[in-house]
Amino acid sequence: MQFAHRIRTLWSWLPSFRAVGETEHLPTAAAELGVVPSSLSRTVKQLEDELGVPLFDRTGKQLVLNPAGRTLLVAVREAMRIIDDALEIAIGEELRGHASAVAPAELVQALLVPASTVLASSAPQLTLTLLTGRDGISDLLLRGEVDAAVVSQLGPLAPDLRAIELTTWTRGIFARRGRPAGEEERCVVVGSPGEHQDDGWPAGRERRIVAWAPDECTALELCAHSDL
Repeated sequence: MQFAHRIRTLWSWLPSFRAVGETEHLPTAAAELGVVPSSLSRTVKQLEDELGVPLFDRTGKQLVLNPAGRTLLVAVREAMRIIDDALEIAIGEELRGHASAVAPAELVQALLVPASTVLASSAPQLTLTLLTGRDGISDLLLRGEVDAAVVSQLGPLAPDLRAIELTTWTRGIFARRGRPAGEEERCVVVGSPGEHQDDGWPAGRERRIVAWAPDECTALELCAHSDL
């Protein structure tokens, strides 16, 4: 029962701690929660006093999570995620409410849009928000601002994020239709020179690569606005 008493005492302070821990900035965290910074500061101090250890290193007005604070933040995030999942199951609809996903522009079109059409028919009570972006995706996930992210290359992963391999992604090849028979086939390849050995072009079919593009959207624009 001592365990239950300690958790019950700390429970109401944990969302405030998470907001401060993720921003390391009292005014920003206070604005997110709709409270004044002084109230949030008192809440964090109450939590630290109850635990008997500091959770932040303080330099003037700056707050920086220390090792104890980072350990607690990881646990709080995971606990809140588990509770949120359980609530969705408890009310009888696992896919309802609002969900958001972020991906680079080319993956939004190629993957998120088709997935959204499937979800729209299979989970009519779910409202989706699709976001485009490449930078800061890990921070968006950790703060709970998005529910999922789709990336083509996985960089260093925070310890409390989980990655699932969805599919094998090959580079796109774009060529203009309707060229007269016998003409050399010309194309735009997504990638960079030296990476096209296994890009999927049919074996034995001659071609000339006229351009390399950093992503599918750029490749389509090159095809649309140039005479390939």
